[in-house]
Amino acid sequence: MTEIRAGLKGSFGIGLLTGILAIIIVLGIQFALLRELSVFNTGLGLWVLATEFVATAALLLALVLVGSFLSPRVQRQSGSRTPWVVYHILLGLACFAAFTLGVNNGLTFDVKYSTYATKAGINFLNLQYLNGAVIWTTLLLTALFMLSDPRISSVTGSDGKRHFYMHSKLLGILRLLFRTNLGAIMQSTRRSYYESGPRPSFDWDIGETPDHAVLSKNGKLQWNDKFPVSSPPFLAWTTIKFLLALGIAAAIANDIALRFVTIQNYLVQTNGTWFAQVQNYFSILATRLSGTYQVSPTFGIDNVFTFEVFKFILSIIGLAFAVVGIRLGVALLANAMVGLSKKAFGMSRIALSNVFVIAALPIIYLVLSSGAWVYDVGTSFILSTLVIVMIGVAFVAGFTRTPRILRIKITLVKGLVILAIVLASTITLPVYGTYLRAQSGQYINYQWSPAYVPTIQYTRWAYGVDSVTSADQSLIKSLGNQTNTLDHIRIFTNQSARLNMKPLVGVNWMSIDNAPVDIIYINGKEYWVSILQLIQAGLPNDPDVWRTQHLLLTHSEKVLAVDAATTQAVDITKIWNLTQSPQVYYGEGGL
Repeated sequence: MTEIRAGLKGSFGIGLLTGILAIIIVLGIQFALLRELSVFNTGLGLWVLATEFVATAALLLALVLVGSFLSPRVQRQSGSRTPWVVYHILLGLACFAAFTLGVNNGLTFDVKYSTYATKAGINFLNLQYLNGAVIWTTLLLTALFMLSDPRISSVTGSDGKRHFYMHSKLLGILRLLFRTNLGAIMQSTRRSYYESGPRPSFDWDIGETPDHAVLSKNGKLQWNDKFPVSSPPFLAWTTIKFLLALGIAAAIANDIALRFVTIQNYLVQTNGTWFAQVQNYFSILATRLSGTYQVSPTFGIDNVFTFEVFKFILSIIGLAFAVVGIRLGVALLANAMVGLSKKAFGMSRIALSNVFVIAALPIIYLVLSSGAWVYDVGTSFILSTLVIVMIGVAFVAGFTRTPRILRIKITLVKGLVILAIVLASTITLPVYGTYLRAQSGQYINYQWSPAYVPTIQYTRWAYGVDSVTSADQSLIKSLGNQTNTLDHIRIFTNQSARLNMKPLVGVNWMSIDNAPVDIIYINGKEYWVSILQLIQAGLPNDPDVWRTQHLLLTHSEKVLAVDAATTQAVDITKIWNLTQSPQVYYGEGGL
């Protein structure tokens, strides 16, 4: 057994070394070529190139780890070197694809960068990546995802040697399922539908060393999610997790970086600080928790920047809660399976505690975001109920992790008292708030003034309604006594132009529904124009039906145009000073 393991380890090392050398050679040649491009001779361009190289290297490394891990095992079972041949072919194709795509993307990037720089004098990199903010935000988020559980420990393994171990929830539950008799249990369950017999119990992989799925210490069971940092499964999953983290971070980095840069620039201009804004938000939250619902009409306007700052912070908290919730969910599943099947109350307690912690996370998020809610007379009671529920769930989550919960005896009287307290604390306050909202004659004091007036004021301020000047009717009259306002509103979109020109088609064998509509600028004016499309006439017994079925229509007889400013129809011949309407010919056999 020792020789086999040594042989596998040696083969894995050879395959790993070969793959790493191939990755270094491919990326080295690619780097040397891309450095000749002007875009990658800038500091920000090098950061972009480094980010792409890291993602490419991680993807290729995942292939190398999987291939080096599987090839010697398949070879040992089959006695053939074919797995190694397949592995090296796939590695070569992957390296060639990575090289080709990398060079092609680099050339495309350089063309865009050079075009913007020479034609418009614009630094494309600084615009797209916000002077590097998007890059470091991507890397920082990736690091936070990767280090969601940074614990590392040195433990003696099954071989008697000390190894460094790290935690992985996903690998831990996969190992737990793969090393049990789950297949036999499922087969027994299927057979039980048509024949009777004893069902096998779960046979978990239990041991005292960290290489087992479940640890047994002093008669107590504990789910084990530790893995040696040098083991192939851990390295492969770390690479895959890095790619997933990098993809997620890249998808959300633009929004987060833009909001951060905007907030930071405003704070610099106003000599403000993040701490002051957070402190102001929590003072607003404390005011709301105290039951205050009447605020000034300009409350939303006065605190809009504070709300924007804390909204940004809440987005980071939401990401953290999502990662923590996923990890707790995986741990809950593992502890519940082992705890219930083995009657291990310690693991069952942890699973139950995880249920309450997961339930507490969205409640905490709601309470933290409640400072920016729109309040009326009853909203504070809903917030108070949420706070009570949050405290109760957090208390139960902490209490279920202690052994004291096993010594609690719930009688019928105690159960009814607890149920009454829960119902009174979670139902009474919202019901009372609803009752206050329905008070006759108190609508202005209870809802309109505290909720609607600040909202209306904020909307007027946000959209600049108060800065809009009122226009006299005489300003609308552009043609004599014409007062049809809608006909003299500028057409801003091609869809509006399409709808405006649709009545001008005039025949049923041409259509503007799917025809392109574009805006042109000529002779100091803007016009919306459209070349009509030929269609099959759809009306039965219409003379044009025979025409479209028996004749080959070679060109459109109409090119429509309207003035973008006045919406008036314009003869296309007058725009270009033509003697006749232009004839647009179509190919590929007519209709």
